[in-house]
Amino acid sequence: MKRLIQAFAITVLAAVPALAQPMPGAPMTDGQAARMQCRQEAASRGIVGPERRLAVRQCMQTRFPQLAGNPELRAERQNCRQDARARGARGPEVRAAVLDCLQARRPDLARIVQCRQTVRAQGLMPRTPEFRQAIQACRRGA
Repeated sequence: MKRLIQAFAITVLAAVPALAQPMPGAPMTDGQAARMQCRQEAASRGIVGPERRLAVRQCMQTRFPQLAGNPELRAERQNCRQDARARGARGPEVRAAVLDCLQARRPDLARIVQCRQTVRAQGLMPRTPEFRQAIQACRRGA
């Protein structure tokens, strides 16, 4: 019985990668094709590990600028995070301190963060049209 269970487990584990592969005839989306090209470029330069991951991310952001997010928000959030950690905040305290800091320094950026939290709490998935529409409606005050 034990061998039967082991054989079944091995069979299931061997089948999982085959199921995860895209269908052979399915066309790749623009993003998938671009990511594959970015990976190939990084591999051809001999980049491996975390550096390769960073290189692929930067390559994708140059091809798709919308993936870079809001650079102002990212920079301001990083400054607020550093300030909070310098004051000794840890864990959830940091997140609350960052939001308070953003509200004091840049209320417009704090509004974006609050809208994202509200829309995520509604169960919408980021980077979907519904998510974007809900964010825009929230920012307009609707």
